[in-house]
Amino acid sequence: MNSADHEVAYGETTTDVKRTSNLFQIHGITGRHASLDIAAGIFSAVSVIYLFGFFFMEKRRSKVSEQS
Repeated sequence: MNSADHEVAYGETTTDVKRTSNLFQIHGITGRHASLDIAAGIFSAVSVIYLFGFFFMEKRRSKVSEQS
């Protein structure tokens, strides 16, 4: 009940003894958009490229410091 005594939501406090009516129902969302799959694939590929890039740069930097 809100401040004007109007029912705005209901749940277990207004159910019957067997708790079979006035209960909340959750509806799942199914499916994904193709754009989400594409973005996830691109970000995954870029992260792997950066991983190998940083590894390569560190190896190169360590070789340069050994020569000095």
